[in-house]
Amino acid sequence: MILRNCKYTHLSYVVLIALLAITVPNTTLAGGSTKAIVLIDFTASLEDSTRVRLEWITGSETNNDFFTVERSKNGLTFEPVAEVGGAGTTSSSADYVTYDDVALSGVSYYRLKQTNYDGQFEYFKIVAINLERNSDGSCVLRVFPNPCIGQCTIDLSDCKHNENADIKVEMVDATGNLVFSHIPYRDFDGSFQFNIDVGNNLKPGVYIIRGSTSTESYRSKVIVK
Repeated sequence: MILRNCKYTHLSYVVLIALLAITVPNTTLAGGSTKAIVLIDFTASLEDSTRVRLEWITGSETNNDFFTVERSKNGLTFEPVAEVGGAGTTSSSADYVTYDDVALSGVSYYRLKQTNYDGQFEYFKIVAINLERNSDGSCVLRVFPNPCIGQCTIDLSDCKHNENADIKVEMVDATGNLVFSHIPYRDFDGSFQFNIDVGNNLKPGVYIIRGSTSTESYRSKVIVK
């Protein structure tokens, strides 16, 4: 197993909430040449409250010069986010990781491009992330990592008006059943952060984290694996 050291670029927007994953079949633009890599997986996830983690695994590589991770707001027009060196030629699997440090709000699409030493290239599957700012309240509610495996963090921050009312935080499943409830301590600026353990009693699936007071309302989607 080869673990590649990857470089990433810094962007200029604010990472907000939640994850949406969309894939499409691999698309070859290299004009009928033999595939340079066998791609096992390409995923995007919210690493923490400030950046998106992009990772992929190859099963083998032939004359692979580098990868480019590209991002789009509309799913049609893409721009480069990061460039990562390839492994050349190898029959071993390789793991790659890079980051979009401050991603766009709303839905953004990421795709993986692979380029050979001779300049021929190939596009692979697209994934999408939905990062939304809460519209009813002055803070931002985040859950990370997302997808959540074992333990994840619920974070309310970036409060504009020093909210300090007691806030009830609930977690409900896809059918609306309450699975968790907590009233966290809020700091002087209205923020809070606490961890929840989902590994023992929650089934894999999509859940909603919501927090509310008489004047605030926040919600975030989290995927439990």
